Amino acid sequence: MGGPGLRGGCDGGGNIVEPPTCSQEHELEHSSHEGVPMPMAHSSAARDGEGAAEVEQWVVPGLQEECRRSEEMSVFLNGDGAHDTVPELPWSREAYTRIILQALQELGYRRSAMELEAEAGVQVNSKEVKLLEKAVMDGDFVGAEKLLEAMGLEEAKVNRCRFMLRRHKYLELLEQDDYPAAMHCLQTDITPLGHDPATIHALAALVVCQGPTVLKQKAQWAGAGAVGRHELLKAVKGLLPQTVLLAPHRLQTLTQQALQHQMEHCVRYNLAEPWADLLQDCYATEERIPSQTVMRLDHHGDEVWFVQFSHCGKRLASASKDRTIAVWALDQERPAVVKVLTGHQDSVSFLAWSHDDTRMLSCGNDCTIKLWDMEAAVCLRNFLGHSEPVTALAWLPYQGGKRFVSGGCDKKIFTWQVDSTDPIAEHHGERVGDLALSADGSRMVTISPDKRIRIFDLPHMHESTCVADQENLTSLSLSADGRYLLVNVSSDSRPEIQLWDLEEKLVVRKFSGHKQGRYVIRSCFGGVRDMLVVCGSEDSQVYIWHRATGALLRTLQGHAGTINSVAWCPTDPRMFASGSDDNTVRVWGCPPPAPQHSMPDSGQAAVPQAHHSLSRR
Repeated sequence: MGGPGLRGGCDGGGNIVEPPTCSQEHELEHSSHEGVPMPMAHSSAARDGEGAAEVEQWVVPGLQEECRRSEEMSVFLNGDGAHDTVPELPWSREAYTRIILQALQELGYRRSAMELEAEAGVQVNSKEVKLLEKAVMDGDFVGAEKLLEAMGLEEAKVNRCRFMLRRHKYLELLEQDDYPAAMHCLQTDITPLGHDPATIHALAALVVCQGPTVLKQKAQWAGAGAVGRHELLKAVKGLLPQTVLLAPHRLQTLTQQALQHQMEHCVRYNLAEPWADLLQDCYATEERIPSQTVMRLDHHGDEVWFVQFSHCGKRLASASKDRTIAVWALDQERPAVVKVLTGHQDSVSFLAWSHDDTRMLSCGNDCTIKLWDMEAAVCLRNFLGHSEPVTALAWLPYQGGKRFVSGGCDKKIFTWQVDSTDPIAEHHGERVGDLALSADGSRMVTISPDKRIRIFDLPHMHESTCVADQENLTSLSLSADGRYLLVNVSSDSRPEIQLWDLEEKLVVRKFSGHKQGRYVIRSCFGGVRDMLVVCGSEDSQVYIWHRATGALLRTLQGHAGTINSVAWCPTDPRMFASGSDDNTVRVWGCPPPAPQHSMPDSGQAAVPQAHHSLSRR
């Protein structure tokens, strides 16, 4: 209650309502004569034995009803703790709460996390995990083993944990110079676990180490202190199931996966910047998929069989049935041929830029491989190992970029050194229709006209996988991460491009709509994060699909003959090139932005600005 003379009260929501001032009372009284309702006052007296204080509550008509509705809405939106509707979740409510708890803790909201733990009765990790952490950090390795055994882990994982714990105990004893206890641990605790003799002998040899420093180096061990035990605990935790130990940053991981999924399934999101807006789903309003010719390049006197961009994206090389290689400069006002490489005695069918773009390899139907100096435009060396047409080449990323592999129709794969005309390795097998290397050079994939996909582990050319197929395989292309493979399959009735997951050894998607029945036609990945698949066709059109969904996004017209090869620019996710039997190369880009219409301040109708085409004909 207010002091003597304080006039006022509370509204229906419990808020203090101040009484009107004298001037406000006069205005209210005056306004009542103009049809405005006057607030009605009622008084109540509250008196004690010695005096009384009168309190007046001013009530505006309709205010109490409005407050009541507001209070009901607040309960509906925020809940009153007693009548909330618990949502049905398609997953474990406890697991969901654990993830939220962990996120709160990682964000530094410790008090909120504690309150949620108390209300939900859930902890991020089980009590057993906390006991395990304490046991390992205290050096109670026997107690740690008992806790692990009680967690219901697979026996193989329990044995791995036992070995790590007992090995750490053994090393701590050695560091303390307690050799009798250390040897007892090795003989009675570690050896019965059944590890190979070489491991036991290596541990036994550590006894002769002179001092802790040498011991740590030989054993690759952090020591007996808190750091060493923390690393041990981390290794042990890595074997615990998610039901027992929640992986770090779980909410962040799930969020990143969701954003990645949205980007992959947004057919227009061809942007380098990852989508990071958590408040709305991924979308792109601008057209970011190449769909029009921006350059038409004329030079060759016969069919163009292969095109490839340099790694810097400033040059484009085209190989032709006319036995020449043209190199185009794309970084100037008007694209032009800056180099013409001649010397092949038959059609040129494949090119490979070196990693620094200073050299190039070429091959074709004359069974010859040529190494070119791209600055001087001269042939540095001829490689004559193949007896039939050479179908594909690839630079090896190691050995200073001085080695490459080649495959041909003579059933041979050669490894070459650029400064020698003799191959340094030779592999015999099947005819090679095409080959590609992963970016790190650890894997090579080949396809054969004999309808097989073969995967080799490099550099020893060990064949790890051979996938038999019943189709006519003509060309291949590896994704940037080396896991996925595009394979063109020719057919008079239904040609297709297969997307293989090389880890799972299965086809995860197929792309169709183009025409390929008679010729070798090449496809490739494109766009940001390899989100697109592009391919030529015997109907003179370019086809672009969305990789994640398989949707056909574009069918591009312009060429007047079979399109044999396509290549995506490595530095511009919105540019690719195509080579055709019409003797031309086309470079494709995005349409220019739509003209902006604005209304002048004078009120006159806006005049659209002139549209300037990017095409260079």
